[in-house]
Amino acid sequence: MESETIRQTLAGLSDSKSPYHQKMMSALFSRPTKRAKDYAWDMGVPTPSGNDLLLQGLVKQKLISIFRNHGAVETPRSILFPSSDHYGINAVQLLDKSGTLLQLPYDLTVPNARAIAKHQPPVERSFAFGTVFRDKHDGATPQTFSEVDFDVVTSDSLDLALKEAEVIKVLDEIVASFPSLPSSQMCFHINHADLLGLIFDFCRIEPSIRQAAADTLSKLNVQQWTWQKIRAELRSPLVGVSATSVEDLQRFDFRDTPSKAFQKLKVIFEGTEMFEKASSSIAHLRDVIEYTKRFEVQRKIYVHPLGSLKEKFYKGGVLFSCLYDRKVRDVFAAGGRYDSLIRENRHHKNINEERHAVGFNLAWEKMARLPKSNSKGFLKRPDEEVQGIWSTKRCDVLVASHDAAILRSTGVELVSNLWSHDISAELARDSRSPEDLLSKYRDDSYSWIVIIKQDSVVRCKTTGRKDIPDADIPSTQLVSWLRGEMRERDQREGTYNRAKLSRHHSQPDTGPSEHEQDVRVLFAGTKSKKSNRRSIVDQAQGRAATLVQSFLDGPIAAIETTDHVMDFIRETKLSDPDSWRKVTHSVPTTERRYIGEIHDLMSTLAFQNKDITRNAFVYNFRTGTCIYYDLGA
Repeated sequence: MESETIRQTLAGLSDSKSPYHQKMMSALFSRPTKRAKDYAWDMGVPTPSGNDLLLQGLVKQKLISIFRNHGAVETPRSILFPSSDHYGINAVQLLDKSGTLLQLPYDLTVPNARAIAKHQPPVERSFAFGTVFRDKHDGATPQTFSEVDFDVVTSDSLDLALKEAEVIKVLDEIVASFPSLPSSQMCFHINHADLLGLIFDFCRIEPSIRQAAADTLSKLNVQQWTWQKIRAELRSPLVGVSATSVEDLQRFDFRDTPSKAFQKLKVIFEGTEMFEKASSSIAHLRDVIEYTKRFEVQRKIYVHPLGSLKEKFYKGGVLFSCLYDRKVRDVFAAGGRYDSLIRENRHHKNINEERHAVGFNLAWEKMARLPKSNSKGFLKRPDEEVQGIWSTKRCDVLVASHDAAILRSTGVELVSNLWSHDISAELARDSRSPEDLLSKYRDDSYSWIVIIKQDSVVRCKTTGRKDIPDADIPSTQLVSWLRGEMRERDQREGTYNRAKLSRHHSQPDTGPSEHEQDVRVLFAGTKSKKSNRRSIVDQAQGRAATLVQSFLDGPIAAIETTDHVMDFIRETKLSDPDSWRKVTHSVPTTERRYIGEIHDLMSTLAFQNKDITRNAFVYNFRTGTCIYYDLGA
């Protein structure tokens, strides 16, 4: 009786046409959530630090810039859809009130394939950031990972190999753009699903167990999965590959350069029709690899005949993975051509609706982990500092005052002024002394701390640099001072170091010495203090470069005249009206009004930039001549 009741209940739940189905579903969804379960739901979820979130944002920005360079546009991915048969027991499945079995994304490929199959893609190249889920089967929140996909979708079969090579190129650019990746040896493994199918034919593996065999082989030589472990799983009842088939499969357990790999395949297939059948797949792989050479892909590319990572998505097409090529390998990213997955999700098998897509999945958040300063995988030399993207501060300037009233008046105005000049800043909390201020912000990092003093003077403290003394400057000059300091910082930590870190290994590290200025050091007669000549030269070059860069803040007046008049303008001063009258009297009567307009323009520029810069330029677009003009003279 009890078993019959259970049977009827299960039948009612599974059959949407059952008269009891809706009542059962309503009963299930009307259950209140237990308080203890609600409390425990997200207890194990890690909370990232502010610095972690900052680095994640910077990594995301860099990835977006790489994708945008290829003309890609960010597109959304569905976060809830009917459950797919492609996943195992750790997919997160849900039941809605109508009894439909749904799932959260296990990856971003299937949601995209579903969308492409049903709708015309809005763009050819796209990228998407999203969250993928894994069920931990503990009744708590699922495990989550941040993934990014880059995809190229076309409606014709022209240049498919070219599109596949471009996707590999994008991955290669990502590896080259992050300091923690290029020094770790990275490589690509590439294969063709049809070639894998022919290998299964050659090894006499039953069609019914091929998917299970491919899933097992996808782990081969990754992390701790040696051939011995793979062999044991292939022979287990779970997969069921025969002993002779496993022995034959082991002959294909290699990776090599394309020419050597194809030669090995020819030797193994000798005496059968397999190599001839594989000719089209091999030719396609050759095309892809040839295009990667033209794209100047820097990482090595190996042909891996047993490569089968997510092979069920890429049937009939190329599949590839990017790996950390170390003693213990690990997968960095993986992808392939998933035309078959799109066809599988099409409702109408109309040939006119054919879609072709290739892309990759990348768990990008792991790239945002701050490298250790002593990590050989990150630094080229032990004396280098962690710089570039990793040294970016959450906020550049902290504005503070030890007087609460001044903080909420002058401080607010100062922060607002910095914002208007595109300088990131925030107002500090109340503090009684410099020590109290520093203790409250011990765990935060700023480039500068600005403390408001009396008589419209501010004290600027450069954090993390013991060699730079505090500077007391008028508050009206703060923006100009900060811009100069920011240029020097960017030159020291940003521009040069980012270029050096992203330089391909094939390029020599010429460093800044190829443009080194001649510095003549003249010491005073006293020997009371020993000076470091190299340090003086470096500081002199840095300050000179900063000064030159600061000129670029200046506005430009573009005028139309002769170079003879430009020479006259070069000798004028806004503080000396007579110098401008001389210019007016030196030109024909028809041009005097225009000279007056130039004078008015320069005066306006001087007024608008009085608290920002005194540097300006006058460009003659008739002849191409450009001169420097001092607005403060």
